[in-house]
Amino acid sequence: SDGNMDGSDFINRLLASEKAVLLKFLTKFQAFYLASQKEMLLFTLARWKNQTVVARKEAAIVEQREKTIDVLKHSTRGDRSTMEKEVLRRYIVSQLTCIPKSITFSEMDKLCNELDWIPLIGRSILFLQGDFGNVYYMIARGTVGLYLEPSKDREMVIAREFGNLRAQPYHGTDEDLKRLGNNIFNLPQGAGFGEYAILATTNKIRSCAAVALEPDSIMFIMHAETYNAVLRQHHYRQKQLSSATALLGE
Repeated sequence: SDGNMDGSDFINRLLASEKAVLLKFLTKFQAFYLASQKEMLLFTLARWKNQTVVARKEAAIVEQREKTIDVLKHSTRGDRSTMEKEVLRRYIVSQLTCIPKSITFSEMDKLCNELDWIPLIGRSILFLQGDFGNVYYMIARGTVGLYLEPSKDREMVIAREFGNLRAQPYHGTDEDLKRLGNNIFNLPQGAGFGEYAILATTNKIRSCAAVALEPDSIMFIMHAETYNAVLRQHHYRQKQLSSATALLGE
């Protein structure tokens, strides 16, 4: 364009300029690409670590549960070894929220020695409304539905209809369970229930029906004598604290 440059020089300079722009672009692109790859690699690594941690935790819980069930199956209640009681203690502390942290060492030792279970894993009717109650239940796994029937006449009909299904695998539907009464509450894993019948001075009967709802439900039980020795005073204190808190709230 200045009259001193022929066509070939112009093209060479243009190509050189384009080449410089291209190299600059490629350099920036390479840096961006490497940074993206590094970021993606770090993200993938972090995700893998999280999944590995979760998987290991789940595997540890399964292993702990299997050891616990094995102890309950093959040990003698009331005459367990220190190692067997330690296996049960670890599961109780990690999974059962119904056991207060204020429990003493001797109380925990007695609990682990006397702990019992329902040797049925799965959906089942634990007890019916009106049944005699002499054990405290703890949900080691799964959920439990509570069903209340307001009619005393209907309560007798339910006992005849469902009586032979106690502690048996239950194959009915959720709709069938409505014949037990109104589903007033579903208790989560770790919760305990059934103490009201034990604490009653007269008429130690169940005020509602209880059903293990999950196909992998596991129920621990504590007999009345053990409950009175280990948990009764703690639950009494908790109720006193709840009443005091409610009063202060008012």
